[in-house]
Amino acid sequence: MFTSLILENFKGYGTRTEIPLAPITLLLGANSSGKSTVLQALLALRQSWSRRHDGFSDLETRGPYSSLGRFGNVQHAHDPANNVVLGLRRGDSVTEFTYGTPSPEVAEADGLNRINELCEMVLESGEVGRFEMTPWSFEHDPSTDRSSVRGTYSLDDDRSIERRIHWSRTGRELLVDDEQDKAASLRVLIERTAYRAERWLQGIRHIGPSRIAGQRAYERDSSGNDEVGAWGQNLATSLSRAESRLDVLNERLVRVGVPYALSVRDLDTLGDTVEILLEDLRHRRPDGRPIRVGISDVGFGVGQLIPVLVEWHAMEERRLDTRAGGTLLVEQPELHLHPAWQVELVHEFARPVAARHRADGGSTLLNQVLLETHSPVIVRTLQRLVRCKILPAADVAILHVESGVDGTRVKRIGIDSDGTFDSDWPEGFFPQEEDLLFDDIAELGD
Repeated sequence: MFTSLILENFKGYGTRTEIPLAPITLLLGANSSGKSTVLQALLALRQSWSRRHDGFSDLETRGPYSSLGRFGNVQHAHDPANNVVLGLRRGDSVTEFTYGTPSPEVAEADGLNRINELCEMVLESGEVGRFEMTPWSFEHDPSTDRSSVRGTYSLDDDRSIERRIHWSRTGRELLVDDEQDKAASLRVLIERTAYRAERWLQGIRHIGPSRIAGQRAYERDSSGNDEVGAWGQNLATSLSRAESRLDVLNERLVRVGVPYALSVRDLDTLGDTVEILLEDLRHRRPDGRPIRVGISDVGFGVGQLIPVLVEWHAMEERRLDTRAGGTLLVEQPELHLHPAWQVELVHEFARPVAARHRADGGSTLLNQVLLETHSPVIVRTLQRLVRCKILPAADVAILHVESGVDGTRVKRIGIDSDGTFDSDWPEGFFPQEEDLLFDDIAELGD
C-alpha cells in the first residue's frame, strides 16, 4: 500500500509536495484545483513501467491508462528546464523517478545498457559513491555511434549509494574487492529498484469520471486483460472471467442496495460476445419465474455503480487469493448515486479496513482506495465510521487540494477519534452547506 505520493514540477505542482495516502483517501477541492493530477501521476507511472524493457523507463505521457499529451505539457509552467519528479513511498521504502526534457540526440536504448553504462562510470571513478540519473540521461553520439550516460556523479565518504531512482534507507554498501563484483552488485541494486516499482504500479486500477452506459451486447476482450477499464469498457469480460464467484459479487451489490443479481450469457449468434443480465430481486413473473433484464434496461445509476463494485470485488478476491494488494482510483464515485447508495459504497470500501482493525490492529495486507469526490455524504460517512470506532482515524486521509498563484497545494484535514475535523475546513466545501441553510440572498442578478 502506498503511504504517500511525491510530486515536483508535475503540471500544477511546482515545489516538491508529498501527498499522504491512507487505506481510504479522499481528494476534495474546487474544479480544476489539481485533484485529477494526483491520479494522472499514478497512471502515468503505471503505463511507463508496464512498457519498460530492462531497468529504467521514460515517462509515458500518452498511453493506455492516461493521455496527457507531449512531455512538455506536464512540466510545471511548461518550462523545459523543470525536471519532473514523481515518487512513491511504501512505509520506509521510497522510489523516486526524475524525468527531464529529452534532447534531439537521445537514442533508443534498453534499460540494461543504461545500467551497464552507469556501472562503468562508477568503475572508472575508482570509488563507490552515489549517482543521479534520469531516464533522459542516455545520449547517442551519431559521429561515433556510441551511447553514454549524461548526469552527475559525486563521491560519498560513507561509501553508500543514493539515487534519484531509489528505494530509500540511504542505499547499500558495495564494499567488495573485485571491481566486477561492484558492478554486478550495483546492477542488481538498480534492477531490484525497477522490479519493485513495476510490481507496485501494476496493482493500480482506475475507474474514470463517467462510465459508459449499459449495452445490449459486449465483445469479449481476448487480450487476457481482466480489468474493468476506466470507462467500464471491459465490464462483461471481467464478469465472465469471475463467473464462478458471482455469488460473492452479488452479495456486495445487495449490501450496497442494488436490487439485482448479475449474470453473464454468451450470445453465440453474434460471435464472441456476451450479454450482462440483471435478475430483479424485488419482483417475479406471475408464474414465479425470475424477471431478467439487460443492463441497458435499468437505471443509469446502476450502470455507473456496477463497474466500481466489480473492480473492487476483483481486487479483493485477488488480495485474498494471492496476498497481493493494489490501489483503486475512482473519480466521482457518487456519480448518479442516491445518497443512501453513496453511504453503502463507502461502507463497502471500509469493510476490509474495519476487519483488520478488529483482528490485528494494522498488520493485514489491504487494498487501498483513492476517491476524487465532491460529495459531502462520502465525507460525513467516513467521519461517522471514525466516530463510531469502526475505522481508526489514521486509516482515513481527507485531502483538500487548492490551486494558487504559486502552484497547487494539498492540505490534510485531520480527523480526531471522535470523527471531528481537527482544523478549520478550507473555503469552498462545507461552508456552502451553511450558506444554503442560513444565509439569505436578495436576487440572482442578470
